[in-house]
Formats: sequence, C-alpha cells, structure tokens
Amino acid sequence: MDITCLVRFPNLRVLHALAHYPDEEVVHKLFYSCPVLEDFATGGIIGNRKSKAFYISTLSLKKLEIAFFEYQGIEYSENEFVINAPILEHLTLKDNLCSISAKEFVLISQSRH
Repeated sequence: MDITCLVRFPNLRVLHALAHYPDEEVVHKLFYSCPVLEDFATGGIIGNRKSKAFYISTLSLKKLEIAFFEYQGIEYSENEFVINAPILEHLTLKDNLCSISAKEFVLISQSRH
C-alpha cells in the first residue's frame, strides 16, 4: 500500500525531515499534500548512479534548506533539483552531487559567511 497518497496536511507550515534515498514521486506528493508549507528543510543521502529529478514547486514556500551528501564510493551523480517558489526568501544548499536550478524567484539579498 502506498501511504503517500493517503497523507494530506492542509495546514502544515513547517516541516524538517531526513530523507535517505528519496524518491522523486514522494517529494512531489509531499509538496502537493502541504499546500501552505512555508519552511521546509531536508537532508540525507542521495547515493546511486541512477539520476533523479526532484521538483519542488509551491506558491507558499519562504524558506528552503537542502543538505544531501555523497554516498560512499560515488563521486558524481546527475541528480537535479528544480525549484519553483515565487516568494522564496531564504535558500540554503549543501550538496556535493546534484545540480540545482531555481525558477520564478528573485534573489533579495546574499548572505556572506
């Protein structure tokens, strides 16, 4: 049974979760099931040679943090994140395997660490 099709969080605004070996369809369903999500943070391992495309598309997202890391023995993977979040204010990316592109958002300020 696919539990992801049964879950809906219409009022969830903040979600921080680990995701080891995430599935593209689960990520898509997650954002669909959380229509007012404003703050999303995730991290974990994406470690295989099969490329994946993760689409993060939500009109309400203001803060996004992604931290995925290399699995032992894999030097490069062609995984991709495509972000469509028009009111995104904060973006943190920590990754050494994926390409990440952003659509429909304007960088307001750049933090220097």
